[in-house]
Amino acid sequence: MAKQKKKLTKKQKIRLSIVGGVIALIAIAVAAIIGSQGTEESADRYSIYKLKESEPLLFKGTVDAENVESIYYDQSLGKISSIAVTDGKEVKKDDVLLSYQNDVVQTDVSQQERLLNKSSLAVSTAQENLNSAIAKKNELTAKVNQAASDYNKRDEATAEGAAQAQEDKATYEQNKQALEAQEDVIRQANQALEAANLDLNDSAGALDDAKGKVTVTVKAPTDGIAYVDEKGKTDMTTPVVKIVSPKVVINGVVSEYDYQKISVNQDVEIRPVSSNDVVKGNITYVDKLPLTKTAGDTSSMINFEFKVVPEKELQYGYNVQIALNQKELRIPEKAVIKEGEVEKVFVYRKGKAIKQVVKTVNQDGFIVVQEGLAVGDTVINDPTDTLKDGEEVAVKQ
Repeated sequence: MAKQKKKLTKKQKIRLSIVGGVIALIAIAVAAIIGSQGTEESADRYSIYKLKESEPLLFKGTVDAENVESIYYDQSLGKISSIAVTDGKEVKKDDVLLSYQNDVVQTDVSQQERLLNKSSLAVSTAQENLNSAIAKKNELTAKVNQAASDYNKRDEATAEGAAQAQEDKATYEQNKQALEAQEDVIRQANQALEAANLDLNDSAGALDDAKGKVTVTVKAPTDGIAYVDEKGKTDMTTPVVKIVSPKVVINGVVSEYDYQKISVNQDVEIRPVSSNDVVKGNITYVDKLPLTKTAGDTSSMINFEFKVVPEKELQYGYNVQIALNQKELRIPEKAVIKEGEVEKVFVYRKGKAIKQVVKTVNQDGFIVVQEGLAVGDTVINDPTDTLKDGEEVAVKQ
């Protein structure tokens, strides 16, 4: 016989109704919270980009003297007899650095002295010949005059006078011809004397030149500090003396990719790799020709040299890093919206997307802001087509 179900009392039914109502309310509240979270998570959350100045361009460089003059051993001048400067001491332009003694040239001096004596003797002989020719001319002139005088005194009316007159006339003609011939002798003697004097002058000049080469001094071409290397007295590949200017210059290297970003008069920061010092400097020269590659360099990279003058002196030979601040503001390309010819971005400010007109330029693959934004501005990186000016937005932090 089947059991009969026990009926709930009125009080029990009331209790169950209350519990059921509470459970229903809880379920509704939970559903509302879950629904709200789902809606919020499904809303657009935009990524943002905060503007900051681009990282500086960095280049390698070395500290070198602004000017270095190297004085090498010149074998043609003879042997170095003395070095007149002290290693590490300051010298001025035109100070004597070193002296040469040339024994080979000394032999030439002796030979030139003999030639000079020979030329001097030739001049004396030519002068004597000229003097003799002039004396002979004077003698013949006297004879011509005497013959003419005797001829004029003769009395040709007598036979004896006529005969003596003919003799005087013959003597006159003979001496006159001899006098004319002597004029040629004098001209030749003059020419011989002039030639001898020219030879004498040449010999004297050659002797002076030779004497000037026996001892030769070399002078400093510029001001600076002298560095002496005794090895250079016999080794033509080693400078005997280097004149190093006290001022320094930084020789930097820039690749072809950054070459267009540097120019004369740009300010830079110089950082020695061996310390934390920072020295300001200025670019004074940018080479237009690429550096010659060293043997064994197989890279395809082309490099150029540029020079920087530091505001204070640095140690010769230091390796340094040269930093050039680009002062560029870059933004992601997808942040820029084109509206016809006008470029705009959404600036994220106080929870809202504010549309801002900008001017940009594409530089080496980066969008560089020229106008409209400043350091610290935040732009929406990925605006949607439906985003409106002034709209409240959620962003990804």
